[in-house]
Formats: sequence, structure tokens, C-alpha cells
Amino acid sequence: MALTLVNRVRAITNSGTSHSSNDEVLEAVRQGVRYVLSALPLSLSRPFLTSTTVSSNPITVNSDKIYTVQRNGIKCIEVPVDLAYEVADSNSLHYASNRYPVFYNDGTAVYILPAPTVGAQGIMKYINTSQTAGEITSTSVESIDMFDGIAVKYAAAMDYMAVSAYWGEKLLQEMNSTEISSKARDALQNAADLINNKTNYDAEDFLAEEDGEMVASAVQTAAQEVNRALAEMRGGEASAQYTREASEKAFELFREVEQELSRVIAQGAQVDIARDNGEGRVQTA
Repeated sequence: MALTLVNRVRAITNSGTSHSSNDEVLEAVRQGVRYVLSALPLSLSRPFLTSTTVSSNPITVNSDKIYTVQRNGIKCIEVPVDLAYEVADSNSLHYASNRYPVFYNDGTAVYILPAPTVGAQGIMKYINTSQTAGEITSTSVESIDMFDGIAVKYAAAMDYMAVSAYWGEKLLQEMNSTEISSKARDALQNAADLINNKTNYDAEDFLAEEDGEMVASAVQTAAQEVNRALAEMRGGEASAQYTREASEKAFELFREVEQELSRVIAQGAQVDIARDNGEGRVQTA
């Protein structure tokens, strides 16, 4: 029987519910799926496309990644929102016509110009990463096919962070009953703040912003701070070691995710080069 996505994460980290709840691991998987989908090149995004058809503006679909927009079967060119007035002005050089329609995204909705009508409908193909991720449940065994492995690694890195935070909390408790230098105490507090700080930016904030590089940097620095504490302290060695090891493993997995995504993006880019205007037809001489 195939493992669920949540159990695949647990199999990597060997974590238990004392380290992270099943709901937390499930949310980590969802974040992993959103992260992967947001990074995929267009040529590899096709299986996850959703389409909506409209006869008027605006298109208020919550779209995280737009693939293509058409009006009356003609592909629309995307323009900056700063040109919204010019593309609607018949006296402007940027004026949008039936033969050369355009669209712009103001951050809350998409507008097609000339405006779509019943006889000249607008179609937008897009990926709603939040919806795709939201459909994952605790019993899901797959979500994004061949890319599930990358999403699971991303989630496992996050779970290692939870394990590191768990042992960090244990260590802080031990600090109250163990002879420990002020330098070690400061280093451990720095490590805890880098993973989960209530007021300043930390690894969890960078995860929410899907900034893989900053997450990896924060986790690596946290591991270094734990190492510095180990050199100073005389008690709590086991908890400190577990905190450090989990942080290091999280860092390693984030690096693997970035490397695998880079390979996927490079392969997809080669396919995109051989395609025409985004509609999937291979160009011919």
C-alpha cells in the first residue's frame, strides 16, 4: 500500500507527534506543493492548468500563475498595469485592438482589452497553486505526480525545523537546571530566534514567502549557533546535538530541493524554447 504524503515526510525525518502534529506536517506538504508549482516552467505546468471563460471584465480568479490569456481566439499580450489607461485610449500608440488584444493584472484581477463580450469571449488559463495544495488531505498519496518527491523533501526540511525547534525548547528548559555559560545561553537563544522568532523575521517567515535561499541561510546559521553553544556548555549536550543535527538536515534538504528544481527548470526551459507563443505548438522552420 502506498504511503500517504504525510507519512512519506515522517519516514524521512523519523519525527513523531511530540515534534510536530499531523496537521503541521500536512501544511508543510501543502507549502511544498505551492513552492514547486510556483517554480515550474510553463512547459511542465500544463497538467495543472485550470481555464476560465468570461464575457466581461474583470477576471477575478485567484490566480497564482497565469499561463495564457486569449480574446476571441487571439492570444493577448501582457502589458504593465501602468499602461491601463493608454491601452483603452484610441488615440494612444498602445491602444489595444481586436487584432492585437492585451491584458494586465492589477494584483487583484485580470483585465482584457478590448473588453471581452458574448461574441468575443476571453479565456484565461492559469495555475491556482493554493487550490491544488488545498485539495491535499492527510490520506492523499499523490498531488503533483512526478514532482511529489520534491514537494515531500521540502516538507521534510520544514519538519526537521520543527524537530530542531522541539529540541531547542527542551534545551532551553534544561538551561534553567544546568550550569551553563552566558555565551552558550546567548548562542542557543540566537538559534531559537532564527528558527521561530515571535517578533522578527525568521526561517518560518521566509518559508511563508517561499524564499528558499533565505530559509537555507537561516537554518545553516542556526546550526552554527548551536555548535558555538556546544563548545561552551557542560550540560544538555544530547538536546543540543539533536537540535544541531535536525537543523543541518533541514539545510541539506533545502539545498537538494533547490538543486532538483534548478534541473527541472533547465529542462523545461529547453522545451519552452522549441515552442511558439505559449499555446504548445512546436515551431517549424
